[in-house]
Amino acid sequence: MKLTKTLILTLLIYEILSFQYSYGQELNKQIDKSQKIAISKSPFKDAKGMHRNLTQQKQLRSEYLTIIDSLRTKFQNDTILLIENYNYICLGCPANYVQIQIGDNLISLRSDFPSIKYKTTKINKLSKSYSDTIGSYHSDINELINEASISDNWNINPAKYGIDGCLDGEHTFYSFIYPSGKIISMYMRCWIDIESRKITK
Repeated sequence: MKLTKTLILTLLIYEILSFQYSYGQELNKQIDKSQKIAISKSPFKDAKGMHRNLTQQKQLRSEYLTIIDSLRTKFQNDTILLIENYNYICLGCPANYVQIQIGDNLISLRSDFPSIKYKTTKINKLSKSYSDTIGSYHSDINELINEASISDNWNINPAKYGIDGCLDGEHTFYSFIYPSGKIISMYMRCWIDIESRKITK
């Protein structure tokens, strides 16, 4: 009898873990597909070179999909913004910096080179003006959330938010994960905050 109970418990645990793994794999595929669509529609010349980076990231993203899954379970009616930043000079490398935003929560993770394991570096609370606990203003998050609240077409004109010809900066993917399961992404080369864009116009 003990053997049977142990076997049942083992199978139950295996099924739960298998479900979580398959769920994570499916979410990973959806994010990857959405980001590849963003590359194909991007007006920025550097976008096409990001395919190798996305291949690397797909293999490592599972490290923080558990955080996203936990947030989706806790905040079932809220949209999650996933931000993945890639170093400009490292072609084919995974993201070196990741942020996950939902509501007033902002979780930051950084890759631990050379192991390339992601470690949570900060868990911030965002104010209504999108400043974090140390006073840094997240203009990109603020603007994209406002745009996404108006329309699902927030991503169709990346040139509205930034430029391609800068000499530094990072490659960034912004992915909204909606409560319905829909995922919409945008590739950005160099974000320019809205106040700076007003000055240059």
